Parts: sequence; structure tokens; C-alpha cells
Amino acid sequence: MVILIVDDEYFARKAVVQMILDWEPTLTVLEAEDGRQAWDIVEVVLPHAVLTDICMPKWDGNQLTARIADKYPAICNVIISGYDDFKYAQKAIASGVQQYLLKPVDRHELVSLLEKIKEQVHAAAALNKEQSLSAALFAQRELSLAEVGLEAANIYAVAVLQTEHYDEHSLRRQVSDSCSEHSVESVCVCDPQHANMCVVLLCCTNSSSCVTAEKCHPFYTVMHDVAVRYQCATGRAIYAGVSSVQTDASRLPVALKEAKHALLRRLINGRNHLHLYDEAHDYARCSSELLDQRMLPLYNKILTNQVNEAQCIIRSLFDLIVSDEMSIYAVNDTCSKLVALLNAIAEAAYIKNGEAGSYLEKVDLYRFFTMDQLVAFFTQYAADLSARLEAGTAKMGMVELMQQYIEQHYRQDIVLEDLAKNVFYTDPSYLSRLFKKKTGTSFSKFLTSVRMHKARKMMENGSDLAVADIAEAVGFNDCSYFIQMYKKFFGATPGRHKKTMDINSGQ
Repeated sequence: MVILIVDDEYFARKAVVQMILDWEPTLTVLEAEDGRQAWDIVEVVLPHAVLTDICMPKWDGNQLTARIADKYPAICNVIISGYDDFKYAQKAIASGVQQYLLKPVDRHELVSLLEKIKEQVHAAAALNKEQSLSAALFAQRELSLAEVGLEAANIYAVAVLQTEHYDEHSLRRQVSDSCSEHSVESVCVCDPQHANMCVVLLCCTNSSSCVTAEKCHPFYTVMHDVAVRYQCATGRAIYAGVSSVQTDASRLPVALKEAKHALLRRLINGRNHLHLYDEAHDYARCSSELLDQRMLPLYNKILTNQVNEAQCIIRSLFDLIVSDEMSIYAVNDTCSKLVALLNAIAEAAYIKNGEAGSYLEKVDLYRFFTMDQLVAFFTQYAADLSARLEAGTAKMGMVELMQQYIEQHYRQDIVLEDLAKNVFYTDPSYLSRLFKKKTGTSFSKFLTSVRMHKARKMMENGSDLAVADIAEAVGFNDCSYFIQMYKKFFGATPGRHKKTMDINSGQ
């Protein structure tokens, strides 16, 4: 801390300087004989506090403090005034002076004032570090470690801490205490996207005890202590993810991503509350094909109101991820596919019920602290969706449901017998007769009609598609059979139809 004493009286000035150094010998205390000289020093040094007399030659104390308050409002202005000058002190306070002392200066009053200034300086420095770190992490500003106040650091890591019951004051205290014990410097900031998440920059020198104490990760012990202290202080568990060790300050945003990635390992390994990116990164397996295969029946289970079966499928997806220790990428991928599938069903439900509704947004995994919470979120949504569909289904007859099913599943291999057995739970012959009676056409002809019109629409919307691709897209495994059926239905082959459309589009 740097303090400037301004007084034209030599012995009065020296007395104040000595009292300050008696209180804290390590402080830098500068002196000036008048306001003009003091201003020149302020412009160069930018002291934390200026203690000035009022009546001086050249610039007086009021002129000096007014200029400082105008140009450098962060500097603490203090007036030292005699009783006869008290009216000047009142004027100075009105123009930006924060404190005043009466001459002769009392040692206890001076020390009390300096303690307050010291607290303000430390608070301002901490705030500046936090603002600089936030800029580097969240605004992608490139900063050196020195610019966040960590000049001596050789290595660093970023930790992300999150708890369901967030006590910021207690968490900051536990981080500060643990880091002090392990000779680790730290800066804490709040994550702008998650109110219950704290981001901590951990720094130390290569010779620090934290480096030699833990072979696996230099910051493991300190973060473990933070978690234990917080739980003891609040009775609440806290989860932490720690990045790999870094040396380049430009990689701060990368370290943040690593820490957040590691934090999500709690969904897969719920037993641990502290996760290192170096360990989490080892789990790179996704097995998307296996997960996709398990997800295939889900659409039909929800459509047919088989809620328990649908929920079992959802639960089995995440059970597989946990049991096979897959990566967080597998969790993300599965959630994205579930959201897309459930939104497709929701759209059908809204259309069928003639109502407007909301859809699932991309799932924020940081909302969930355990895999059970994530599973409960999806299973409950599936149940609600199935209930909405059931309400709409009650208004529709069986034939209408069959037509809707064909419209939604024409790409698949649809067999009336399977539909009767697995979807409508009735006799195939009865279902066939009922469909023809209601529609005037057979089930197979209606299915073919839907597929043919879908194929024609695909050609009209994308004439660059190959006939074989269109055939497969509308449920035909045999391209020759598709061409035969298309000609029978429309009186021309798909190729001639495409050629006619190309000629018409060129005119």
C-alpha cells in the first residue's frame, strides 16, 4: 500500500509519517510540501491514499483533493486539519474528501483510519482481479496472470464448484482458508450462466508445497479440503471439476471448459464429488449405435400410451451410459436425441389436439446433480406427453389413428398384422374390414398412396435426389418394385416424372 503525506510543516509531516511506519513498517510512505508537488507525485505513483493539510502554499489541500477526486476517484482523500481550519475541512468533505483528522493527529484515530483504508484497498484489488478474470474467462479477453494479480504464479488450473444449496459467502471463505494453508493463490468469480456455480482460478509456483505434495494433480488436495470444509460448515455437499494444469494464460477459457467438462462426470460417477479433467478425459467412449438401438421403440411406446415401457427405455439408456462408464459426450448426445424425439411427438400431440404448446429446449446438464435427477426429468416429460396424446386419442376413432400412424411411419416396414397385434391389440381381419368400411379403400392401397405422394413431393422439392434414394426414403427396399408401383399409380415412371419436371423448370 502506498500513502502520500502532504504538509508544509516539516515536523508535523514527519510525525504522521513515523506513526504510519510504526503501525506498518512495510508500507511505502511518500511526502510532499505543498499541493502542487503532491499532484505531480499522484500523477506518477497513484497512491492508495493521500493525507493532506489544508493551508499550504501554491495549491492548498482543497484544490488538491478536488483534482484527485475528479481524476482519480479510487484514491482515498483524507484531510488533516487544525481546529481553526474546521470550516475548510467541512468544505473539503463536501467536495469529495472521504475522511478527516484533527491536529494534533491522534495515533489511535490514525491507525483506525489506516485499517479502514487497508480494507478498502484489499477489497478494490480483489474486485479488480475478479473483473479481469471474468473478462478472460467469459469475454475471451487475453490477459496475463499478472493482470489478474498473480504475478509470481508459474502454473495454474481452473476449478468449477457447484452445489444445490449455494452459500457464496461460506464457499469463498472455505476457498480462501484452504488456499492459504496450501500456499495457493486464488481468485473466485461467479459463473454468469449458473447462479449456484463458482469458478476459481488456482495458482502457485513450481516450488510451492502444493506441487510436491500431490503427484496426480497439484491442486487436488486444496480442492478436496474446500469440499470437506464447505460440507462441514453448511451441511451441504459440493461438487467440483478441476482442469488440467496450465502455464499459458491465453488458455484460461480452455481450462474453464475442461473444468466444466470434469464437473459433469458427477452424473456418471456419483460417488465422487471431486473430478479431474485428466481423469474424465480418459472416458471417451460414446457407443451411439448401441444407444440408438435401445431408443428405437421409444417413439411407438409413447404414441400408444405404454408409459411404463417408455420410461424403462429412457432409464435403460442412462443406465447403460453409467454401467459402461461412457463419456459426457454420450450423455449430451442421448439428451439431444431424446429432446428431438419428444418434440416430434409433442408436435403431433399439439396438432392432433388443435392446441399450441411449448417444446423442450436443449437440456442444460448443469441443472442436474445426479443421473437419477436427469432420468426423472425425461421420464416425467414422457409421461406428461403420453397423457396429452391419450387425451387427443380419446377424440379419434381407430381408423383415424391408423391413418395417422401411416402418415408418421410410412418410411418403416408396416404390416397390418403387426399393427393389429402390437399397436391396436385387435384381430387383423377385423381391423382390415373396419379400415375399408370407413375409408373405402384397403389398408395396403392407402399405405401405397401415402408413400407414392410422399415420393412425388420429394421429387418436386429436390429433383437432384436419385430414384433409389427416394425409394428407400418412402419405405421401399427394392428400387425396381418402387418404379413399377410408381408407374402404376401415376402412369409414368419416376425417371420420366423427374425429366418432365426438369423441362418445366427450365422454361
